[in-house]
Amino acid sequence: MEQVSNVTTLEEAFEVLTAKLRAMLQLSDQVIDRNAPLIKLGIDSLVAVQVRSWFLKELKVDMPVLKLLGRAPLANICK
Repeated sequence: MEQVSNVTTLEEAFEVLTAKLRAMLQLSDQVIDRNAPLIKLGIDSLVAVQVRSWFLKELKVDMPVLKLLGRAPLANICK
């Protein structure tokens, strides 16, 4: 997986986040719809807490769990 510190574009951020989600959710290399909310990928509250922890550790961003579980498209979360 690409290092978060090397990301310079929104597209690269999307790729890093989707790679992390694929690993956490044990998804194959299927295409992930950037306009779909995370809940459609199968994320639950436990995984949302893990994703939030990853955001804090890697990006120093406090991502609310409710935002991850809400209707926000994946593309918006990457911003």
